[in-house]
Amino acid sequence: MKFIKGFFRFLLVIAALALIGAELYLHGAFDFYEKLDTISSKEDLYDYTIGALSEGKEEFKIYAKDINESDIKLINKEITGFYGIVDSYTILNEKSDGTKKIKINLKVSENQNVYKALVKGDDSISLSEREQAVYDKAKTVLSEVIKKGMSDYDKEEAIHDYIVKNCIYKKESEGSKAGSDIYTPYGVLIDGAAVCNGYAETMYLLLNACGIECQVVVGKAENENHAWNIVKIDGVWYQIDTTWDDPVPDQGEYVQYTFFNLTDEAMGETHTWANDRYPKCTDDSNTYFKKHKLLCRDYATFIKKTNKAISKKQEYISLMVPKYNEKEYNLSFVMDSHPEIAKASYSTVDSSMGTVLNLMITYSE
Repeated sequence: MKFIKGFFRFLLVIAALALIGAELYLHGAFDFYEKLDTISSKEDLYDYTIGALSEGKEEFKIYAKDINESDIKLINKEITGFYGIVDSYTILNEKSDGTKKIKINLKVSENQNVYKALVKGDDSISLSEREQAVYDKAKTVLSEVIKKGMSDYDKEEAIHDYIVKNCIYKKESEGSKAGSDIYTPYGVLIDGAAVCNGYAETMYLLLNACGIECQVVVGKAENENHAWNIVKIDGVWYQIDTTWDDPVPDQGEYVQYTFFNLTDEAMGETHTWANDRYPKCTDDSNTYFKKHKLLCRDYATFIKKTNKAISKKQEYISLMVPKYNEKEYNLSFVMDSHPEIAKASYSTVDSSMGTVLNLMITYSE
């Protein structure tokens, strides 16, 4: 009798093992005994990938629940490429409950070493010729534009202005040099030509090198993929889009400030992004026009501030008018009242705070 019971238990064990073996065979789940992290949303997958890239990893494996293959395919569109991109992926196996074991192969960016050397001060980093060129140029730029006693706001504005003045917005289709470089700080600092990702990554690199916390935001603007930044000034986060502050076609030294230190609400009028993945920006005290007292509540104030700028021989004048009316804001006074001016023109840009009037002045020699 004991033998029969023992034999029966043996058969049950064999049957259970057979079922487990069938499950493992059918779903390739044997490898699931490997100890790996588990993520359960596409947002977690994107953040995990960014973390792996920032650590310089060339690959990682992970268990993914409630993740579709389409979510994996979209990783590069949902993350900043500053530290690198996903080169390829493999779904190694999948359990009956839909949990996938995936392997992600990463292509680490040359920004990785530059960031460690410039921002982290790691002297042990061996830089390639290209990396060394970006590192040296970044050091030179910072030594030129960052002065002793500057506030974080001043440093932010100086870096913003340098990029706008020294980089031309130029797509690969427009004949820019070395296609992939336009997406990186190399394009901005070495070639002087880039698209939005290059502008945003350069802001990220240079601001962090100054000890100013900054992130790259990926989203859309005018229904196109776009990248810009959020920056932490005096403990408060702000939205800033250096690309959209650079006039197209390029106008040399002329800098716009329409998208300088905005709130989420203000930026949201023209840009869209995954709000829950970034710090909130709700303060507007460090917007360019408030900070520099360039808000004009009425036409009289506009005239006064314009005349003051002309007296200083400013060639570019930007003023914010909350309630702009083209008929009321007659700019004929610029030429009529200032014989020292040879030529004057202006453009307008609508924003959440009102209308920005950008004046360009040429003075007689």
